[in-house]
Amino acid sequence: MKKIILVYHQIDEDDPFMSVKLSEFKKQINYLVHKKFNFCNVADLMREKKGNHVSIIFDDGYKSILPALDYLKNKNLEYSIAVIDSKLDTNTFLSKNDLSGTIYFHTNNHLDLTKLSIPEVESELSCDYEKYSFCVVYPQGRYNNDVITVASKNYKYALSLLPFHVTKYSKNYELPRICVNGYLKFLKFKLFVSKFGNIYLHLAFFKRKILGQDYLSR
Repeated sequence: MKKIILVYHQIDEDDPFMSVKLSEFKKQINYLVHKKFNFCNVADLMREKKGNHVSIIFDDGYKSILPALDYLKNKNLEYSIAVIDSKLDTNTFLSKNDLSGTIYFHTNNHLDLTKLSIPEVESELSCDYEKYSFCVVYPQGRYNNDVITVASKNYKYALSLLPFHVTKYSKNYELPRICVNGYLKFLKFKLFVSKFGNIYLHLAFFKRKILGQDYLSR
């Protein structure tokens, strides 16, 4: 059994660090379908005990993801969008009318929560809970114990920076996610979602940690 959360940002060719070409996105999705992954939201993924499951999440709500959403809709595949509340209805981000699928809260202003006071964290994580679902996505995946304490009061799950598969040892407020960008070659994508992918991802993560490299750095 494999449980994987894949996160995308922009679906275009503007910046390989943040973007994935639509053609490459389709290839990746088709591969997951071929491998009989069940596409689901995070809550369903956490409940599943058998089979392979993947949650496709689009962070930030860029307008460039619309063709990718259409592609998933046409295939009847579930997806989720993590939206920054203050950014909706701007020139760069989706409007409220574009929102569909499962909607997660990506905070009000996309600030680094680890650099804020507890009252500021509470403000960033405060929202109209009827509008968003059960999951919050930490900006850049960054969090600390204070952030977890605040998040646990209002959400069932939170997504972190950790680039691993979800396992029975994964914590609800530190769920791992694999960020996909334009630098990820298709062969390595297949490795990431394979049976041995989680071992490879752990080794790569700890290698960067030993070398003192920020996982988010380009």
